[in-house]
Amino acid sequence: MHHDTLHALISLYHGEVAAEKAYERAARRFEGQPEEPVLERLELAHTEAAERLAEEIRMAGVVVPPPSGAWELFAETAESVAAFINDDIALYVLLRGEQIGVHAYEKALASPYVPQPLNRLLTDLMLECRSHQYDLRMLRSHVLEVQDRPLL
Repeated sequence: MHHDTLHALISLYHGEVAAEKAYERAARRFEGQPEEPVLERLELAHTEAAERLAEEIRMAGVVVPPPSGAWELFAETAESVAAFINDDIALYVLLRGEQIGVHAYEKALASPYVPQPLNRLLTDLMLECRSHQYDLRMLRSHVLEVQDRPLL
């Protein structure tokens, strides 16, 4: 596997692990609210994506690196600030993360060194991120419509 492709896989893996943790924290924040099951489903999707990327890294003969502290620190800091403000901002931070994820997948897919089977996997994962954007937009519209939400 070309080193650029491997580097992209590792970066995507770190992003998926950070997303998984972000959704885990968000699901706790929205515990008991209508948004919780959707956030848990999205967390599971990112867990599975990270596992699929880790398998590709292992198949390239490389040890899967531990999750990057920088990604997690950034995600945790952004979510803490967002959580302090309101529910819509917390969901917006997740939406922005999905947008960054789609861009990262698009960038990896633009490489001429990505073999066809990996191209299919990365395309599938990118499309999942895009569907997550739709889910988050729907959650945000619901949060904005409901006037008497409990303060979380």
